[in-house]
Amino acid sequence: MSTRNWKHPGTTRWDEDLRVTPQIAAYWLEHTSDKQAKVRQTLVERYALIRRSGLWDESNESPIKLDTKGEIIDGKHRLRMVVETGLPTYFHIHYNVPTDVYNTTDTGRLRGLDDVGYAPFHGNKNAAAVAKAMVSAIGNGTTNKTAACLPLMRLFQEQHEDAIAFACSLFPSGRRGLTAPVKAAVAKAYYYVPRHELMLFVDRLHSGVIAEDGEVAVIRLRDWLFVGRTTGAGGSLRAETYLKTARAIELFVKRQPVSKLFASSDDPFPLP
Repeated sequence: MSTRNWKHPGTTRWDEDLRVTPQIAAYWLEHTSDKQAKVRQTLVERYALIRRSGLWDESNESPIKLDTKGEIIDGKHRLRMVVETGLPTYFHIHYNVPTDVYNTTDTGRLRGLDDVGYAPFHGNKNAAAVAKAMVSAIGNGTTNKTAACLPLMRLFQEQHEDAIAFACSLFPSGRRGLTAPVKAAVAKAYYYVPRHELMLFVDRLHSGVIAEDGEVAVIRLRDWLFVGRTTGAGGSLRAETYLKTARAIELFVKRQPVSKLFASSDDPFPLP
């Protein structure tokens, strides 16, 4: 990356592209404006995950801003990322920025995966929800951080485009009860189960009508999703929903009758 350095005519402001070392970042962080909100460590960790993975865009023009007193008014999370990772990183730096600029800094709309996702899924909230559930429905802290990291999730969508698109095509409506973990189970089963079987499973799940006793697992799942799902909350409920759906798919494919549906103890459809 070429280094640029220039001044703004008629002002004391000047800019440069700078390779910020952990030492420089630490020094600037000692001079953080008291106008700054408190640090969101989850955001620092997300940036660090992107940087370590090699997906950080060092050509991004979004600047680090220092005011006329040399205090940071924008960029503390990115600078903390440099300190945490120990990896020198190029940034565009604005110096001698009027402190009043802080009042209009970083007030834009938060972006979601549907906003910046892999091109075929751009604007597709369903595909965004399925991809995130595939990663984190039964995930640990690491996978949850991955689900919150837009560049990594964009790459994930590209890697699993066919599975995500297949699952989304089978659940075109937003019917209550058919949540993202249900769709994620179908998407992950895409790698293990014949497609015609998954299409039949979802058809039975929508209609509630089966052709033989061996298909009853889908009805047990349907009853639980639409009526009996009353326990758990947040991550635990998402995990139970995913694991029960995965188990129902396994039993359905085997045409194995079941009187009560239990969640799988392990993920039967780990991502390849």
